Amino acid sequence: MTRIAPEKPFTVLMFGSSFSHPDSIAFATYGQAEKEAEKRARDTLVPHDIYFSRHLISCVTNPNFAGNVTVEPTPLGQKLFQKLAERAAARDQS
Repeated sequence: MTRIAPEKPFTVLMFGSSFSHPDSIAFATYGQAEKEAEKRARDTLVPHDIYFSRHLISCVTNPNFAGNVTVEPTPLGQKLFQKLAERAAARDQS
């Protein structure tokens, strides 16, 4: 079983592959993971998934004919992003 490093909780995987796949990459921030997933989706024409500690939080679609790639958060991902925004707002107020 592959362990997740706590300093890099975000993982980008090709759709349908496992965490032990050699092409899986771990990132420290969601922004880095999202940029890499979009780049890989454009290069390989295959959808990619973004995980947070082995929980699926976003799906990155393969590009359409115009070359646009969309990132769709899952319900769990939406809750995570909402909590992070609330914590950032609370930190800014204090």
